[in-house]
Amino acid sequence: MSAPPRNTQLLRIALVCARYRPSTGGVQTHVAKLASGLVERGHEVTVLTHRLHADQRRFETSDGVRIERFNRTITSEHLAISKGLVSAIRRGGERFDVLHAHSYHDSPALIASVAWTGPLVFTPHYHGESSDPVRQALHIPYRLLAANIFRRSERTLCVSGAERDAIQQDFARSTGVVELASNGVARTRIRDAYPLRPTPQPLTQVAYIGRLEDYKQVDLLVRAAAILRRTHRFHIIGQGPERPYLERLARDHDLDEVVEFHGRLLTQAVYGFLRGSEIIVSPSRIEAQGIGCLEALAAGANVVASDIAPHRELRRNYPKSVTTFDVRDGVPALVDALWLATVAPRREHDVPTWEDLIDTVERTYHSVIQRTLTAPDIDHRTIVPATAAA
Repeated sequence: MSAPPRNTQLLRIALVCARYRPSTGGVQTHVAKLASGLVERGHEVTVLTHRLHADQRRFETSDGVRIERFNRTITSEHLAISKGLVSAIRRGGERFDVLHAHSYHDSPALIASVAWTGPLVFTPHYHGESSDPVRQALHIPYRLLAANIFRRSERTLCVSGAERDAIQQDFARSTGVVELASNGVARTRIRDAYPLRPTPQPLTQVAYIGRLEDYKQVDLLVRAAAILRRTHRFHIIGQGPERPYLERLARDHDLDEVVEFHGRLLTQAVYGFLRGSEIIVSPSRIEAQGIGCLEALAAGANVVASDIAPHRELRRNYPKSVTTFDVRDGVPALVDALWLATVAPRREHDVPTWEDLIDTVERTYHSVIQRTLTAPDIDHRTIVPATAAA
C-alpha cells in the first residue's frame, strides 16, 4: 500500500529530463521513481523529455505519469536541442505549478532555466567532469552558461553529499539553497527477493549491475576475473556499447566458465542477484551517486568501488561493508579489494528509500511555491552574464 500524501495540497508537476524510460541509467531511474511516487500521493505529474527513437510514442501514460516526448532538432548525445520541448516548457505556466529539471550534463535543464517562468527546482546529478574527451573540452565554456541554472533555481537538490560539496566548490558564486535529496532504493522489495546464485559453493559470487559504458571500467573486472578464476565467479548484468569488447576480452582470457554476461534483466531478477551475491562491484570513473551500491548495501552484499568522492562517502557511512580501490593502480588494486570484501562479514543496511526521496522533494516543492507566492516580484527570467556567473 502506498504512503498517504505528506501534504494535502496536490500539485501539477513537470519533470524535465533528456531521457526517460525505457532508456536506462541512473538519472532515468531517479526520475521514474520520483514520478511514480508523486503520482501515488495524488499529484499530477508530467515528464517532458526527448524522443530518442521513431518508435517511441509521442504521448503516453505509464504508472499514472503522463509522458510527452519531443523530437530533437539537434541530435547531439548530450547537447541535443528540441524546439518542441522548448515550446512546451515556455507554455507550461498554465499547466504546471512547479518544474523540476534534471541533469546538469544535458541541455533540457539549461533550456528550462531560460524558458520557464515559474518555480524551478534543479537536481544536477553532477559528475564534475565528463568521461568523453570532446565533452570534457566543451565543459569549461558550458560551465559558464550552466551556472545560470543554479542561479535561476529556487532550490538545488543533490543526490549525495559528495555531489553537494562539488557543486558548492565549482559554483560557489552561483548557487542559492543547496540541499541533500539522496537517491533511494526499494528496500523491502530487495530483501524479499529470492536470492539468485548460479555460482556453486564455495566459490564467491561477484556481480556488476549497470550500463556497459567505457567510463564504467568493467574491463577491470574481467581482467581481475582472470586472476581469481579458481575462487570467484563473475556475473555482468546490463547492456551497453562496451559489451562486444568485454565479451571478446573474456574469451581472450578463456573465461567462459568464470564470467557470464546476462544483458538486461527484469528488476526482480536484478534484486535476486543483489541478494545472492557476496560482492557488488562499481569500478566507474565518475558517478554522482551509484544507486547500485545503495541497493547492494540494502541487500546485505559487500561493495567494492572505485575511489571517487561518492564512493568514499559510502565508505565513511558504511566502513565495514564498502572497500574502495584506486583505479590508477589498475587490476592488482581491484583484486586486493575483492579479497578484502570476500572475507568481510555481510550485513544489511537501512539505506535511504525512494519514499525518503519523495518526502524531501514534496516538501521542497511546497516550500518554493510558497516562497514565490510571498515574493511575487521575483524575476525568474533574469539571466546574469556568463562571466559573472561562474
